[in-house]
Amino acid sequence: MNGSIRRLTHALAVAAAAGGLLIAAHGAPAGAQPAGFPNLDDFTAVPVDDYITTGPKGPGRWVNFTTPYNIACQFDATEPPPGSSQALMCDGDMPGMANAPLSSGAPVPDGCVIGTVRSQGAAGLRLNRESTTCGRQFSNGAFLGVGQKVSYGNVTCAVGADQLVACQDTSLGHHGFVLRPSGSSAF
Repeated sequence: MNGSIRRLTHALAVAAAAGGLLIAAHGAPAGAQPAGFPNLDDFTAVPVDDYITTGPKGPGRWVNFTTPYNIACQFDATEPPPGSSQALMCDGDMPGMANAPLSSGAPVPDGCVIGTVRSQGAAGLRLNRESTTCGRQFSNGAFLGVGQKVSYGNVTCAVGADQLVACQDTSLGHHGFVLRPSGSSAF
């Protein structure tokens, strides 16, 4: 009976290894979009070269764009090192942010409050609100119009009608955000 147990154990080990190879060869399933996230295939791609900027010091390259909704975004236009994201971030008059935390933890002042989106690496993206002076303009980069999207590496961002701005970053998993008046969210 000892030989039978060994043969059974060996057969199970071989089957498990074969199953693991089959799964690895097939690849991980694509992450499902969260409810309400737009289909980025519905937007028209623009040439990313029109949106790339470089820093005055050093080799930095970024994709920068401004939306018609006073929101400016940027992300790295370089291949991120392993374990890093493309550092996606946006600032501006973001809609649907009533439930986002105020970054200072203080109550909303009488002044104006803007929204921010920041990459948290493998943890995804985070929405915050920040106190600022009223009337601030967010115009960092070329204009990305309604119905357009820009992509570089693992990041795609799109601008839709009715104050919609959405970005997806697959650098470290399936992360992104959607900004809209009915409620903004990050994942």
